Amino acid sequence: MSVARILAIDDDPLVRATLRDLLALEGHDVSVTADGEQALELVARESFDLILCDLSLPGIAGAQLLEQLRERAPITPIVALTGYASVEGAVAAMKAGANDYATKPVRPADLSRRVDEAVRRSRRHLVRHQRELKMLFLKSIRSLVMSLEAKDPYTKNHSLKVAEVTDQIAVAMGYSGEARQRIRLAAILHDVGKIGISETVLHKGGPLTREEFGHIMEHPLIGERILQPIMDGYADVVAAVKHEHERFDGRGYPCGLRGEEIPFASRVIMVADCFDAITSNRPYRDAQAAERAFEVVTRGAGSQFDPAIAEVFDSMRGTWMATVATEPGPAAASLEIC
Repeated sequence: MSVARILAIDDDPLVRATLRDLLALEGHDVSVTADGEQALELVARESFDLILCDLSLPGIAGAQLLEQLRERAPITPIVALTGYASVEGAVAAMKAGANDYATKPVRPADLSRRVDEAVRRSRRHLVRHQRELKMLFLKSIRSLVMSLEAKDPYTKNHSLKVAEVTDQIAVAMGYSGEARQRIRLAAILHDVGKIGISETVLHKGGPLTREEFGHIMEHPLIGERILQPIMDGYADVVAAVKHEHERFDGRGYPCGLRGEEIPFASRVIMVADCFDAITSNRPYRDAQAAERAFEVVTRGAGSQFDPAIAEVFDSMRGTWMATVATEPGPAAASLEIC
């Protein structure tokens, strides 16, 4: 049997004690209450895997309580308990939000079976709900990137190409699984802060003024402000986006971090970003050969770039010369959320 957090609602102290003791013997974490209002407060404040609810409580009517419990806990299984079994009562309970219906006194074996089935159902619903939230999150991320690149035809697919190069470097340096996915996600999002940068500055065909460059330098902090509200649990990804323009020698921005103070993902993204910027058309110049990009990274090792990452990148030169700086490949396109 799966161990679960269970809320039992019943105004009979003997029933409450019996439910608590039987379920606790099977290892469950059980909360009990005799009051419908208190039950609603508990459900609003805490998360439960299962709710057992008596239909004959004083105060809130059984059907009304079930409806309010369902509103506050939309995916939590609810088993309605009653001392007076009837088809009409079962139908009414189901319509009000119950998933199952049992007559008191509930036999221990029957209670155990119902709880186990309900908890399994709850866990399946939770997994499906989390998957749906991840898909929604992924769509919002892609929308942000598309919004950014729609502002600047010169950076079409830039984020995906940077993600591909970043991903290949990370794999070559031994990263896999969740760590690899988070690094790749940060690479896709690395320029999202440019949504807040003036299009006139982004599309300028000549050198930037001091004021314009200062405006461009704001985009890592803008990216941090955009991502923090929607990326709970992804603080490392947000930090990687924020620090992608930090230089290994400490002369970068926005915080002047140096060496290994800079998140690893940021250090890899800086190399990949430089590579794609050099090998792609820009408003102020045409694309240059991949060989030139490798030379820039090699020359900047220890100053702009992490020398260990630059070395790994250079070791991949022969493999990449004919494959990167074109269209994004499967590693970038198949973004996963962990």
